[in-house]
Amino acid sequence: MKVLQGSAFEVLKTLPEESVDVVYTAPSPFAYYKDQPEKIGGKPRPVDYINDLVNLCKECYSVLKPSGSLFIQLGDQFTKHGDLMGIPCNFENWMITSHFDDSVYWKLNDRLIWHRKENLSFKYKERGFLKNYEFIFHFVKDLDKFYFNTNSKYIRSSVHSYAIEDSYFTNEFDSGLPEQLTQIIIDTSCPPKGTILDPLAGTGKVGVVAKKMNRDAILIDIDFETCERIKTRLGLQ
Repeated sequence: MKVLQGSAFEVLKTLPEESVDVVYTAPSPFAYYKDQPEKIGGKPRPVDYINDLVNLCKECYSVLKPSGSLFIQLGDQFTKHGDLMGIPCNFENWMITSHFDDSVYWKLNDRLIWHRKENLSFKYKERGFLKNYEFIFHFVKDLDKFYFNTNSKYIRSSVHSYAIEDSYFTNEFDSGLPEQLTQIIIDTSCPPKGTILDPLAGTGKVGVVAKKMNRDAILIDIDFETCERIKTRLGLQ
């Protein structure tokens, strides 16, 4: 279990090639880090946010095994005018059309949907539907070779319904993302004794679940204090 501090773009370059079984991350939303352009979510335009995510995935490509999978979780947001930005759809399109060169070529294997069961009335508009979902995109390097546990109970549906965990409201150092989301990724796509990487680790939830499921994890975050708190949470210091 490793917690590495620094920009994900730079830290990923230091990791051994083809050493990771799964990449799974849930980036902070666009504009979450206002006036902090060094962070993903800190630049002023949605197009820059999407570009940063696509480039992050490019850096993940070399560290992912040929049998590996990349999962990236994204919700959408509204503009100041009240229309949707289309961030997940644009990200997906860029990923499958922006072939950087012959060595980076993602294949879209699945779209999962996290159906958010908690009360999201604050996201409701008078004209329109409740936005109670997020996408989890599943990309692979090779459609014929990627590892997948066909016996997993989670493959019976592409829609998974969980509420935000109570820790979101009671613990300032917890994203509240349901542990089951990481369990789905690990159970289906990370082989026994495999390694899962979260390049935008945040509160370290991926590491917490990986530890419970006897997998190794590599967690990267740009903030020193955040990394120290993740290490404490995982019992690494």
